[in-house]
Amino acid sequence: MYKYINKIIFTFFQIAHTCLFFNCAHGNISVPWNISDIEIENFKSILNSAYNKDYSTAQKHAKKLSKDFLIFADWLQIYNNCPSNEIISNFTKLHPKWPPLIQHQVTVTHSLNTMKPHCSNIKRTVFLNYNILSSDSFATLVDKLLWNKKITAVITDILPQNILQLIYTRIAFQRNTNSSHQHIQYIKLHEKSNFGILYDYLVLHNKNHDINDTILYLISLIPYTHDYQQELWYIYKIYIYKILYNRLSQYYTFAYQLIKHYNQTSNSSILAESYWLSGWISFEFLKDYKAAYKHFSDLYNISKTHIEYSRSAYWAARSVESLKQTSLATKWFKKSSAYKTTFYGQLSLIKTGINYVDLSYNYTYSTNDFLNCKNNIFAKIAYLLSQTNTNNNISEIFTYHAIKNAKSMGEMGIITELHLLNNNFNVAIKSAKTIESQATVLRSLYPLYTFHKFIPSAIILSIIRQESLFKQDAVSRSSATGLMQIMPYTAIYIAKKLHIKYHKDYLKDPQYNIALGSSYLKTILQKYNNSLILSIAAYNAGPYNVDRWIKNLGNPSNFQSIEQVVTWIESIPFHETRNYVQRVLENLQVYSSLLNNKKSTIIIPY
Repeated sequence: MYKYINKIIFTFFQIAHTCLFFNCAHGNISVPWNISDIEIENFKSILNSAYNKDYSTAQKHAKKLSKDFLIFADWLQIYNNCPSNEIISNFTKLHPKWPPLIQHQVTVTHSLNTMKPHCSNIKRTVFLNYNILSSDSFATLVDKLLWNKKITAVITDILPQNILQLIYTRIAFQRNTNSSHQHIQYIKLHEKSNFGILYDYLVLHNKNHDINDTILYLISLIPYTHDYQQELWYIYKIYIYKILYNRLSQYYTFAYQLIKHYNQTSNSSILAESYWLSGWISFEFLKDYKAAYKHFSDLYNISKTHIEYSRSAYWAARSVESLKQTSLATKWFKKSSAYKTTFYGQLSLIKTGINYVDLSYNYTYSTNDFLNCKNNIFAKIAYLLSQTNTNNNISEIFTYHAIKNAKSMGEMGIITELHLLNNNFNVAIKSAKTIESQATVLRSLYPLYTFHKFIPSAIILSIIRQESLFKQDAVSRSSATGLMQIMPYTAIYIAKKLHIKYHKDYLKDPQYNIALGSSYLKTILQKYNNSLILSIAAYNAGPYNVDRWIKNLGNPSNFQSIEQVVTWIESIPFHETRNYVQRVLENLQVYSSLLNNKKSTIIIPY
């Protein structure tokens, strides 16, 4: 399986001089339990037997351990199958403290979703022969299917001609067929009576055309209180970011008024986004700093994460700073700077006169913390699952449940750090993030690998943390693979350049993946004259898009102030890349500090 490793290692030395190996810095954490090899083997046998649906054998091995592991074997049996609600209910009554069993619901839902496209004939027979729904009710059902893009599930046989025409128009827009342009006139007849047709047309138009007055008029017709608020918010954002990115100043006020409607929504995620966009448009485009301050302070008041708190506080500070309210600005910058592992928290530290990140506050554990963890059976199971390289889903379930049942913050920190001992950095980070609002467990949040460097290792670690959370076999929906989430076609190109063999499975090997990822990052850095911001953006969105952004937004390497650079980052039209650049840059400051074992000077590399 690893016949190619020697060649890769040789290549590392001779060509790339990049990462050869890595080791985790665990600190001084110790395991609370004395676990024998026999216990580990029996635990593995429980898992293997359950995986093979041999639950009687799983029970036999569980009996060799303890009563808790008998319960665990029962839990696995239910988790891996699709039992009745009665069975689940009985288990829950007997063992109320154990993790909730929801896998059966996921299985059922998946099965129904999978079979839906194939049951149209059955549905057609039932609906047509038994008249279950009236024509009006059926039209409502079809409308819902179209809003959810379930085109193949639409049945049209019993609908009147006028509704059929509307349905065919929506389908033409959704499929972007050659005949879609023939339906545009039809919109004018129904623009105020059917918002679905407007939505489908706006989605289609976004792919093919620019913004104009007619399009904005159609957008304004759809009420923000519509049932499909999430879908409408999505299309609103697309067009608003087009207005802002292309600096269409004649439409700034329109964009602001459109967003303000959502400042009253009950949807918390949309509300947060609407506050942010309202503030951003007010600050950057309308220069209405008083309004911007209100929106950013409102956003701060509903924030839930360190990133949200630091971002909203920073921009609230910038807003009142622009109003010459220096003391109030300082107050907000100090609020933001409390979140020193975040991008905006680090920027705010600079604003308060502190140019370094001090990470000397890592959590220390007491004897009671270890004793509490020792008595937490869910923590022990989570540790064993991690040690046996079991599917991370189950490991995460028991880790989160162990944290939920922990008696102290120290115990929670130990639970997260135990995964580091088994090199399960992915679960360590995820679990540490769940308690980050209460305690910052640096060793779990920022696992340390050490390896020979070509590109500074802090950069590689920062990218890995954002790309895959250190999950070695991670595969994205677009087939990006491994620690540094390398696309197959990029991997083929880089492997050829390094004169090493390529196979898609090799990308799940950490050394191979980091070698190719580092080499690709080096290529991008060379293209952009060592500009980290441009290179990080290009690693995520591709050089083609970054070149377009430079043409439209300017080159941040030529900017004179940090504020200009921050505006450039927030002006990136892709939400994923805006977030990506900020997360990698904040990781970079933290890793620079941890690797140097000292306070790290904050540098925002243009």
